[in-house]
Amino acid sequence: PYFDSGTIIGSDLEKGLFVWRVGDPSIQLSLPSAPPELLDPAGDSVVVRIEELGGLLVPGTAKLHYDDGSGLVTVDLVNTSGDLWDAPFGPTTCRNTVNWYISAQGDDSITRYLPATAPTDTYSASSATELVTQFDDDLETSLGWSVGAGDDNASTGIWTRVDPIGTAAQPEDDHTDPGGTDCYVTGQGSVGGSIGENDVDSGKTTLFTPVLDLSSADDPVIRYWRWFSNDEGAAAGTDVLTIDISNNGGSTWTNVEVVGPTGPEASGGWFQHQFRVTDFVTATSQVQMRFVAADEGSGSIVEAAIDDFRVTDLVCEDITDCNNNGVDDALDIQDGTSEDCNQNGIPDECDIASGFSEDCNQNGIPDDCDIASGFAEDCNQNGIPDDCDIASGFAEDCNQNGIPDDCDIASGFAEDCNSNGVPDSCDLASGASLDCNSNGIPDECDLASGFSLDCNSNGIPDECDIASGFSTDCNGNGIPDSCDLAAGASLDCNSNGIPDECDLLSGFSEDCNSNGIPDECDIASGFSLDCNGNGIPDSCDLASGASLDCNSNGIPDECDL
Repeated sequence: PYFDSGTIIGSDLEKGLFVWRVGDPSIQLSLPSAPPELLDPAGDSVVVRIEELGGLLVPGTAKLHYDDGSGLVTVDLVNTSGDLWDAPFGPTTCRNTVNWYISAQGDDSITRYLPATAPTDTYSASSATELVTQFDDDLETSLGWSVGAGDDNASTGIWTRVDPIGTAAQPEDDHTDPGGTDCYVTGQGSVGGSIGENDVDSGKTTLFTPVLDLSSADDPVIRYWRWFSNDEGAAAGTDVLTIDISNNGGSTWTNVEVVGPTGPEASGGWFQHQFRVTDFVTATSQVQMRFVAADEGSGSIVEAAIDDFRVTDLVCEDITDCNNNGVDDALDIQDGTSEDCNQNGIPDECDIASGFSEDCNQNGIPDDCDIASGFAEDCNQNGIPDDCDIASGFAEDCNQNGIPDDCDIASGFAEDCNSNGVPDSCDLASGASLDCNSNGIPDECDLASGFSLDCNSNGIPDECDIASGFSTDCNGNGIPDSCDLAAGASLDCNSNGIPDECDLLSGFSEDCNSNGIPDECDIASGFSLDCNGNGIPDSCDLASGASLDCNSNGIPDECDL
């Protein structure tokens, strides 16, 4: 049906619904110049023309869409003058392929694209500071291409380099402009001949490039223009053009792309394709490509063409790219891709990789920055985070508080009374020092400070000798009895190793005359007499009535008799 708006809707049983518009488009997009092969990695721009024909451009809808492999970026076009607009590319990864297209919407609510089949198809350019040509062949002369593989079996449509005679499936002109005439096509028919006069039939035909020495190239890119048509004939949309690459002179092959069997690039027309060689194979001295056009199965019209084959090397010499991501280091730092914590203009990861900065904890941040920011401590100021000093064994952390022992001691957090560089708590925990009185201080420090005494010089505080039973303290003065005796603080008249006062207190010895001296010692010293030899001073026998003294001579009667 036809609508007053100029819209026509139609349908096809096989291909579905179609919508057409009658009259001029609202807007038209174009490039005043050929799309660039090269984009500056630091940022670049392309001039776009947007013409208002049957309507107006909707403000804010003119966009550039580009992807250098890092993800799609969309930015606004900038109007510079009249119908000319600037499409600004931000920084792109050097040596990467940048795919891009333009979109804009007219007041007819239709979004138009450049190229017209975008986003399915896009323009492509290389991000680099320079393109160095390694091989450039417009196919106007023979530069070593060859036709025919051992298993080729097509009966017609064999690759040939000619000035093509156009049909509904084969180009009339080569791609080279200006001045070109020849290209490789699959068979050459006669002027006015049928569409299938010399297309590919009953098998495949193979076209080989010369063997190319790309061993000295940093990052070679191959570009070529191709034509493929398979939308005609009884079995249309069933065959493909297969394109492969080899880096060992054709011994093995890696697929680069398959064109068809359907799609906008399988219905004729010149399309450019480009790719980085190293995305598929290592660049060697034996790089070669092949183009295989085939008519397999039921018959269909298969035509292919190749022209303007070019190999360039992508150069990024004018940028500093220490992390090899194809982006100038300054841009990495500027856009936040890389950090530069020490502000030396070098991404931190490069400082670390080169050994200029250490990253002992492997968190991707130079140690000096971890310390400066307070993320890591450096209590001993040796430029190494404390946790790394500990992990490496350079510093001990006996109490496992994350602080080197020497810093615990220096700050006063931990004591080191014996000055052995180990916190007292760790000496005690490990058994290197004893703490018999459980006051948290090593015994040797208690003794050295005078807090505890060691009268017998056995290295053990007296109170511990007493508490453990190693020494006795019968008089409870906190001094081992042996020391009381040795110092003369206590007497031991009976030489039994026990202070006399303890002998008396315990009842081991008697002191009948209450002179503080055991009776046996009074008797032995002659201070008291014991004439009856009963071990009791005579004066006590008389005083207690145990003995009589009838004549009051102070001698027991039994001794007088």
